[in-house]
Amino acid sequence: YLANVYGSALLLCWPCVLYSIYLDTPEGYVWTEETLAQTRRNLTVAVDWITRQAEAYRAAPKLYYDQGEGDLTAFVSCPVELTEDATSGNDFYDYVDTLTAAVDTDAIARAYGTSSIGYLIFVPAAGCSYSILHYLEDGEYYLNEFSCLYLYDVYEDPGTFEGPAVYAHEILHLFGASDLYEDSSDVYVTPELTGYVARQWPDAIMYY
Repeated sequence: YLANVYGSALLLCWPCVLYSIYLDTPEGYVWTEETLAQTRRNLTVAVDWITRQAEAYRAAPKLYYDQGEGDLTAFVSCPVELTEDATSGNDFYDYVDTLTAAVDTDAIARAYGTSSIGYLIFVPAAGCSYSILHYLEDGEYYLNEFSCLYLYDVYEDPGTFEGPAVYAHEILHLFGASDLYEDSSDVYVTPELTGYVARQWPDAIMYY
């Protein structure tokens, strides 16, 4: 069964759906027309960039994603405060698992001709975006792979929107790309490798 090997987002060379789930709360973490438009612009730029980069490797991925038409989008009122601390850790991962399990994947497969689905969890707050992936040793856990994407860049001045480069970086994680910077959690990303990448490709999306 492919999902046990790859997780929900299969190979980048195959058609894939990026399903957007927008979290909000009654306490003020909400989406506006402006912030939704900014998020969708970022996503469009990221997907276009990934597609162009793949062409250099003679791959032609087809990524279907939310463009404001509604069929690849869900808005969910979240029971926890949408701070960075509350939207990371096992409790939150389990919560996202319940959200992704409720998505009608059969309908998506019929409409788009693919069962490869990566989930994008959008949080209208500041934070450090991250991805949760499936590894073979996880067994039945984390099969539904997702990227948690914050609206605001926690490393910049308050109110600074996260940029499309971060979206592209996190989406590429869903297809197996590793962090190539120092302190990467991948055991084979050694200081020698990060040094080589820094010298040869200082602007690499997974390095910087």
